Amino acid sequence: MTVEQINEVLSELNEYSLERKYSKVLSEEPNDYYREGEYSTKTDIYKLNIEDWHLKVNTTRDSYGENPTITSIKFVKPVIKTIESYE
Repeated sequence: MTVEQINEVLSELNEYSLERKYSKVLSEEPNDYYREGEYSTKTDIYKLNIEDWHLKVNTTRDSYGENPTITSIKFVKPVIKTIESYE
């Protein structure tokens, strides 16, 4: 991945622009994400159009259930795990 490609991905970081530019492949949202009295974090993973790279974005809401803030951004690649089960 080049610096230009990284800058393009990071150029406009909010949930709506990311959904317009990239396809969301995973979203993990806790039940209390919009509830008052709790700080909650949601994780979204977007498929970038760059090789096999994805963007993992953690968004946290304040204790009023408002004001989403991006708290973590990571460039990741999918990991395939094999699970063996014996019954």
